[in-house]
This record gives sequence, structure tokens and C-alpha cells, in this order.
Amino acid sequence: MTTATPTARGAFAAMLARDLHIVRHDAVPTFLRAFVQPVLFLFVFVYVLPRTADAPTRVADTDYSTIVATGMVALPLMFQSFVGVMVPLVRELFVEGSIQDRVLAPLPVRTLGLQKIVAGALQGVVASLLVMPVTLVAGADTSVHNWPAFAAVLVTGSLASASIALLVATLIAPQHVQQLFTVVILPLSMLGCVYFPWESLHRIVWLQIVVLANPVIYMSEGMRAVLTPGTPHLSIWTCVGVLAGTSLGLGWLATRQFERRVIA
Repeated sequence: MTTATPTARGAFAAMLARDLHIVRHDAVPTFLRAFVQPVLFLFVFVYVLPRTADAPTRVADTDYSTIVATGMVALPLMFQSFVGVMVPLVRELFVEGSIQDRVLAPLPVRTLGLQKIVAGALQGVVASLLVMPVTLVAGADTSVHNWPAFAAVLVTGSLASASIALLVATLIAPQHVQQLFTVVILPLSMLGCVYFPWESLHRIVWLQIVVLANPVIYMSEGMRAVLTPGTPHLSIWTCVGVLAGTSLGLGWLATRQFERRVIA
């Protein structure tokens, strides 16, 4: 393994700073994309439904609002990390062609892919942290009970989502990007235990087993473990371990495919 030179480290930091500057420049659409959907879900599931006569109010002896609130913290972690990699990369690869300018930087092409993952992951972490205070305002009983574990879920979850985005972006054709959100993002979120704990699927055993392949499960369950430890959830170390393994494994595949795509 080659050691990063000061020049390579500087180039990495400069490109990361450039990506984050673009995010700040487009702060309003970025904020709306990351913030509005979870807030609307929180309003409906945490405020409106509990006040509706026929709506379920408890799941596994836990307030339904609390179950959903923890999932809503995980949702922007996944969504913004994914979009934060997918949208700029598709633009650079297929619209502007500006990715070739970045390849001229004094660092390996695979490191350039890693920089994309880190930039997307940082956006996911910020989006998730922005939503957390809203869960309190909405009345959900959430608080961080284990800060190191919370940080571990944030970091590994955002890196896993960003790695998936980089891999997918380098595999699909540009005309299929729109369908991607229907085929990939929607199923990942709907079956990611965002709206219900994994344990509640025990009556549908086949589905309970199948959804374990969904990385969003471990973000949602990890958030429940650190924000509402009294609710049903998977082991926090299982969640962090799976997300870390996904980040490393898919991150390696994604940067490898990114290199092939860029220099082809």
C-alpha cells in the first residue's frame, strides 16, 4: 500500500472542500431535499396519526411516534448520503464531463472515488443531525443514551449509503437515473424498518429474514438502540458491524468500478 504524499492529501482536502462549498452554495435546495420529507413524515406519523381515533398508537408496547421518530433520523442519513454522491457524480460523468478535470489531480483515481464517498457521507450526517431536534419538538421520547455508539451509527451508516451510491452511479446508464429512486431508494426505505421495528416482522418470518440484506435496517435499528434503548431493536454492535462491513466491502468495489468507469 502506498503512503499518501502531502500533495495527494492536499488535493484530497481541496476537492472535498470544493464539493462542500457547492453544497453550501446550493444550501436551500439541499436543505429542502434532506429536511422536508422527514419533517412531513414526522408531522403525519408523530403528531397527526396518534390523534386520529382509528390510528395505531403503540407498537410492541412502545409509542408509535417514538418508533417512527427514530426511523426518521435514519432516513435522511441514508437518503442524503446517497443523493449527495449520486447527483453530482452523474452530472460530472454524463452531463458536464468535468470528472476528467478531477482525474488530473495528483492522487490515484480510486482515491478520487473515496473523496466522493466522504463528501456524500458528511452530507448525510448533517441531514440526520438536523432532523433530530424536530423529533423532540414533535413530542417523541428520544435522546442520545450512548454517544460513541450514536457516532458509530452516523459514520458507518453514512459511509455505507455513500458507497452504495458510488457503486450504483458507475454501473447504471444515465437514462435510468430517474427510475433508480423508484427501484432502489423507495424499497430500501419502505423495507428498512423506518416505520416499524425489525422484531415486529416475526409473524412474517420469510420477510424478516430477507430484509436483513437491506443496510437501512441497521441504520434504523441502530438509531433505536441509541435513541430509545427501551424499544425493540437489534444489537447496536450488530448494526455497527454490518454497516462497517458494508462500507468497507462496497466502498472497495465502488472505488474499483469508479476507476474503471473514469479511465475507460
